[in-house]
Amino acid sequence: MPNLDADITTAAGSTSTVDTNAVIELFSPASGLTYLDSATYGLPPQPTLDALQAALVYWQGGTAHWIDDWDQEAEVCRQLFARLIHSKTEEVSLMPAVSVASGIVASAVPRGGEVLVAEGDFTSISYPFLAAAERGELTVREAPLAMLADAVEDQTALVAVSHVQSADGSLVDLEALHQATRRVDARLYLDVSQALGVVPLDVVASGVDYLACGAYKWLCCPRGVAFLYVREALWSQPSPIVASWRGGDDPYGRFYGLPLALASTAARFDVSLAWHPWVGARPSLETLCALDDDHRFRLACAPVRHLAQRLGLPAPDSSILSVPVIDDQRAAQALRDASIKASMRAGRIRFGSHIYNTIADAEHAADVLTPLVDHRPTGQA
Repeated sequence: MPNLDADITTAAGSTSTVDTNAVIELFSPASGLTYLDSATYGLPPQPTLDALQAALVYWQGGTAHWIDDWDQEAEVCRQLFARLIHSKTEEVSLMPAVSVASGIVASAVPRGGEVLVAEGDFTSISYPFLAAAERGELTVREAPLAMLADAVEDQTALVAVSHVQSADGSLVDLEALHQATRRVDARLYLDVSQALGVVPLDVVASGVDYLACGAYKWLCCPRGVAFLYVREALWSQPSPIVASWRGGDDPYGRFYGLPLALASTAARFDVSLAWHPWVGARPSLETLCALDDDHRFRLACAPVRHLAQRLGLPAPDSSILSVPVIDDQRAAQALRDASIKASMRAGRIRFGSHIYNTIADAEHAADVLTPLVDHRPTGQA
């Protein structure tokens, strides 16, 4: 791989030069394995493994101070996540999973209001709203992703959708959704779990009101780390339905008794943390923040775009490539035999490349899969 240097702007606003190779070399896929499955889970950089191992040793010996050594690591993660989405730190809350964030957002929908979702979207963004609909709190309607903006109607209170679709990597038209939701004064809720870390996003410029992210995919964090962004003007609207001491106005000073006294920022929605995943999350986020948005996007997407070209398929808009195959079981076996790790979604082979993947990875996958690609028009038997 050529030696690519990236100019990045640090949190303080100064410019520094980062050796891209040095960042990429922090990742170590297993020898002999071509790992193209970051859409299922991202690989951790070495500093993340070091941090987790140290945390386990301190836990084993009872020498850790739970606030300073473990819990406070999440506060740095809050800052780093805000940097990734270009928001204020105060607008970010700490979650264990996207489904929890979705439940909190559902509480902000006016009673009887309509939530519009995309057909076939991941269930962590739809199920909490469907559960609220079963309780009679709201209604849910779905529309095809490509027609989602056109499907926004006067009764729509919220549009909930993934930035990048888990099944096939399709990218939602955020500008069209922003215009459509503002036209009827609806809110926009975006799940960026299959995008952030690779696909650039400015949450303010995009007009997003709420945003959730599971960090164990493209952010390369341990599972159990997630985030919820709530636009400052909306802090009073969602109900803190999972309120705990962690979201209090004095989280390390008040553990008992009444009254309910929550933080004045989006931290009011914080969930009590599983400590060790957050210890590992900090170095993962720091590693990704060492490269700017456009550079990460270019590095991560290059392999799947090369793979698409080799297979005679359209270039993907994200770092996910969904490949139609003649026989999915045969294709899956061929990939296993060649030590290529990908996933099967919606009857297709889903490849997900990250900054630690190479064009050689794409070449290997193309050599194996070329005879098995189904080039027939969609829907043709």
